[in-house]
Amino acid sequence: MNYDYLFKRAKELNISEIEVYTEEKAGLDISLFNGVVDKNVMFKTTGVALRGLYNGQMGYVSSEYVDDDKIDYLLERLIDNAKVLTIEEKSFIYEGSENYPEVEERALSFTEVSTWEKVKLLQELEKKIKEKDIRIASVANCMYKETKVTIEIRNSKGLNLKKTDGYCFVYASAVAKDESDVKSGSDYRIVKNFSEINLDKLAESIVKRAVGLLNATPVESKKYPVILENEVFADILGAFQAMFSGESVLKKLTLLKDKLDEQVANTNITIVDDPLCQDAYVQQTFDDEGVSCYRKEIISKGVFKTFLHNLKTAHALNTQSTGNGFKAGLNSPVGVRYTNLYVEKGYTSLEDMIKGTEEGLLITDVQGLHSGVNPISGDFSLQASGYLIQNGVIAKPVTLIVIAGNFLELLKNVEEVGNDLVFTYQQIGCPSIKVSSLQVSGE
Repeated sequence: MNYDYLFKRAKELNISEIEVYTEEKAGLDISLFNGVVDKNVMFKTTGVALRGLYNGQMGYVSSEYVDDDKIDYLLERLIDNAKVLTIEEKSFIYEGSENYPEVEERALSFTEVSTWEKVKLLQELEKKIKEKDIRIASVANCMYKETKVTIEIRNSKGLNLKKTDGYCFVYASAVAKDESDVKSGSDYRIVKNFSEINLDKLAESIVKRAVGLLNATPVESKKYPVILENEVFADILGAFQAMFSGESVLKKLTLLKDKLDEQVANTNITIVDDPLCQDAYVQQTFDDEGVSCYRKEIISKGVFKTFLHNLKTAHALNTQSTGNGFKAGLNSPVGVRYTNLYVEKGYTSLEDMIKGTEEGLLITDVQGLHSGVNPISGDFSLQASGYLIQNGVIAKPVTLIVIAGNFLELLKNVEEVGNDLVFTYQQIGCPSIKVSSLQVSGE
């Protein structure tokens, strides 16, 4: 795209400030059924989104085409959009941060691996899952996905930024069956380096999740000490992450509105948003407004320290953007979103947490994260499954129970923080935690 012409033409049309956001995506999607490829799709998409100030209103337009001969048409549509808007909130085209962090480049090795090798990887994974346990009746899903994204932001104030990132994703689910029960289990791995995919460990995890819950039953309804497995804790944190957003402050939809610098969690809890975290599978040096990204502790040793902001929420609350202005998609407005949100790991292994529990529950899966969570009040009520712990050992599998409580109260009641930090596909990382008491409804 001819940016010089675009900026010149925008000025001639009385668009006082303008931003051009371009996105290129390339990827691959493969799935197997009984060892045979039933989906093999390569894709490549491009798109451009323009934002511009016209008569004080921010107009928007987007297109799949980035050709120079579309520039005049796009600018005219932007003006048409601005003319019908009557938004009083201040909008921003950002001139750029003074400095931007450097991130260690990691090769996206999956781009150098043939499609046939990726198919063979899935076939091998399916085979290993079936061989791990005779109770595995079938592998319901076995899939590989990869994505590479390049984003470029330029504007009439001189901003000129570009970044490329990507990852590959391997997933499978299995169905386990015995004489009296049927259960399923799944797991996945996300990596940049194709060679880091350990099929044996992935297959073992999938089989364990399926077979381990065969013939599970409810437990007695009462309060128990509860260990939340790392991915379960990450799912719950993800359900409540909006309470850390400046948008929630403006809408008065967060319990944390007046709690800056107050103790809101146990001192063993530190929650971080780190765009450069090397343990995560995506790194961000700037957000979708062109603001420099940096590490910040949202909760530091139990004390609430900051909300996450984009330029608009920062201006409304008389503070600075935290570099968390991101779009949900090319055509979406800029909102507030975390980058890599995680709880700092502790020193206790999951095994030692179990050994130190006389009677309690290990929760390995929760359901109902949409209907069973109130992000405003912090209350949750979630269907769960896992294992009963007695005398420091796993006693039996448990299902058809409901765990209920309040998210902030849960954070205050964390007794131990595990050393098994893991990042989920939602870019949320958590270790396992042990909570002193949680209400459980079962039999």
